[in-house]
Amino acid sequence: MRDRDQVWAERVEGIVGILISLVVWFIRYIVSVSTRSVAVFVDALHALIDASTSGIVLGMSFLAEKPADEEHPYGHGRAVALGSNIIGMIVAGIGAWMIYEAFMRYISGTYPVLRELLPLAPLMLLTAFIKLGQWLFARYLGVRYGSRLCLADAKHHLADAVMTGAVVASMYAIYFTKIFVIDIIIAIGIGTFIVKEGIKIMKESSSILLDRCVRPLAREVEKIARSVRGVKDVRRVRVRDFGRYYVAELDIVVDKNMTLEEAHKLAHEVENIIMRRIPEIKQVHTHFAPEDSVREGTNMKQSVPHQS
Repeated sequence: MRDRDQVWAERVEGIVGILISLVVWFIRYIVSVSTRSVAVFVDALHALIDASTSGIVLGMSFLAEKPADEEHPYGHGRAVALGSNIIGMIVAGIGAWMIYEAFMRYISGTYPVLRELLPLAPLMLLTAFIKLGQWLFARYLGVRYGSRLCLADAKHHLADAVMTGAVVASMYAIYFTKIFVIDIIIAIGIGTFIVKEGIKIMKESSSILLDRCVRPLAREVEKIARSVRGVKDVRRVRVRDFGRYYVAELDIVVDKNMTLEEAHKLAHEVENIIMRRIPEIKQVHTHFAPEDSVREGTNMKQSVPHQS
């Protein structure tokens, strides 16, 4: 039931995110056209990026829910990571283009329309408060249903609101100081942040696709396995991230006098305890070997595999 609730939360957040981001983009676009501010223009594009990336994540979430099959025995959970990688490339590319656009406007001498800045600044501030509302909503769903996607998106909404606050401050600063270069500086700052954000997304999603071991969970799995009566030792613990869930693999050492049936039963017990204590882990694969063979230097890869 928790998995279904998590998926429901992510899809609701995604749909709401798309709709609100489009509204925010429209407001900011109108302000950017009226003021000719490159900082507002870049901020409007950021909202449009939010809408498009939410759409990609939403689409990938449907693919990630496909059940395991013969070609994909671990399921399709990594579709979310694949979608995130694509998003990272798009975000970084658009961020770089924003920086280029800011430089081009500076070189061409395009400056904001001074008389429009003061009356339209409150509209930009309104979009910042809307994004704060999105942050609270996404954070609530993430905490309530244990969704990493919602929590990640919540951070994105908060960053957007903060950047819009900086844009509003620049609009007032330009109006009162007549220093137009502030507009370019803020635009380049936002573009740089977006490039870094895209690179960060690519780095995190690539580590999942490249089978990075989730070490904090691996340590917890080892601790749990060692606490099971009958387990003499635990070796080579690996936990793999599959987007919505984790898969654990570990080698356990058992008494040399234990029968194959007893060892099989013990491995099954270890797997059940791990999945019960860490619900995020949906599959556990164990290998077991007699104690003496390990002491004699036998490679644990030669141990007998057990899969629940």
